[in-house]
Amino acid sequence: MNSRVRYLLGLLLLALLLVAASPTPAGTPPLFYFTWGWGVQDGSSAFQVCSTDCQIGLSGIGDGQLDFPQSLAVDAEGDVYVADGGNSRIEKFDSHGTFLTTWGEFGTAAGEIKDPLGGIVVDAAGNVYVSEFSNHRIQKFDSNGIFLTKWGTVGPADGQFVRPYGVAADASGYIYVGDQGNQRIQKFGPALDFLIAESDPEDGHRDRSRTPPTVRRK
Repeated sequence: MNSRVRYLLGLLLLALLLVAASPTPAGTPPLFYFTWGWGVQDGSSAFQVCSTDCQIGLSGIGDGQLDFPQSLAVDAEGDVYVADGGNSRIEKFDSHGTFLTTWGEFGTAAGEIKDPLGGIVVDAAGNVYVSEFSNHRIQKFDSNGIFLTKWGTVGPADGQFVRPYGVAADASGYIYVGDQGNQRIQKFGPALDFLIAESDPEDGHRDRSRTPPTVRRK
């Protein structure tokens, strides 16, 4: 092999190394890995995980089956919590899509869930917070679905909500709630004490009667 050929091969190898080391362009969409749900592989009435030529899932009430999944959250271990709106429950999966557990049923009592359309979040300790649009409250569960506490009633006072839509937790354990009907954000301490409410004073003209998307009942 002469020096010219070695030189050209060296340039080619260098170019390949540079391409491999280059970061993914900002506008490049992420790669699809897999999906899970009932029937997503071949339409069968069973829980499946699919990575190619996948189908839409079959709605229903079985373990791992979904009906109007509205929002989800991931904990530090990679487990995934899904607010299954049509079934008024939370379903938990591992990061590979394996079904782990579920909890909740339609209602207003402690631990029951009604329209979990407002979001779900997991704090640094692994506790799960569910925002209930129609119950005007937040519920707190441990990572296995054991009910811990709840707060909120309908109204404009501190710590009250009108159709809460959105919940978040920071690294220090503070909880933030999007109080949609009251046009404000409320902040609660790690002990769930009310801390502060922030709102847009120019937003008072907005209609507070907005309703969530239709959810089918079982």
